[in-house]
Amino acid sequence: MAAKSADAAKATASSAATKKATYGGSSKDTSVNFGTNKFNLTTAQKNELNRMAAKINKTGVSRVTLRGHADSRGGVDNMALSKNRAKATADYLKSKVKNPDVKFVITAASIKEPIASNKTVKGMSSNRRVDIILPKPRTRTTGGMGLGGGIGRGPFGSQSDKKFG
Repeated sequence: MAAKSADAAKATASSAATKKATYGGSSKDTSVNFGTNKFNLTTAQKNELNRMAAKINKTGVSRVTLRGHADSRGGVDNMALSKNRAKATADYLKSKVKNPDVKFVITAASIKEPIASNKTVKGMSSNRRVDIILPKPRTRTTGGMGLGGGIGRGPFGSQSDKKFG
């Protein structure tokens, strides 16, 4: 019976770890994971952030959101830790992004948005992270007039919105 419970717990943790975080229609582009109660960046993290900075430079985005997270382990202020992780990540990216007009938005979720179970070492490790979120690319509509594509067209492409008279 205990073996079945352990297998069920592993399956739950595994599926939680693979779910993709979404934020206001945008999804995270990458995450940087941290050690317990740490917010300083390692060489491996900086290498990942260098790849992200190259992507930001290439795509020309004007806004980058960094959302800090923590595991549920006690003994520290997890909200402050989450914010410090996001700030450290943002500061490093700012030093690598060429466009000075890119806005870096720092948010913190603390323990409120786990992607894995905090009951396992692996799960806690997954939850100690900063998600880096880039806006979704905008798609152009035909006609350049927003929804519907032009004069005389409603938001669904019909001509039902024409003015009469």
